[in-house]
Amino acid sequence: MYEERRLLVAQSCGELAEFVRPEIRDSLILSIVQQLIEDSATIVREAAAHNFAMLLLFYHYLDKYF
Repeated sequence: MYEERRLLVAQSCGELAEFVRPEIRDSLILSIVQQLIEDSATIVREAAAHNFAMLLLFYHYLDKYF
């Protein structure tokens, strides 16, 4: 249900990451992407994985997010 909306959220997370404070990126956006990576729709999972990779560009201490 509402696959298009979940897809839009997945696509937006990586794009918006540079415009939000690091605290929001570290908690809210990362949490949203993690949930969408487990979505039932393949297209949503693919978009979430792609945007997760974009999100990683903004993390300076990756060992914290193992």
